Amino acid sequence: MVGQSLAHEGDIRKGLAVYFSHRPADHHQP
Repeated sequence: MVGQSLAHEGDIRKGLAVYFSHRPADHHQP
């Protein structure tokens, strides 16, 4: 169970990294 949750969290982090890397960097603008 712990291994699965850690793997799932890794997938979420990877997905967020891909999402933010592919979307425009408008969230960095002031």
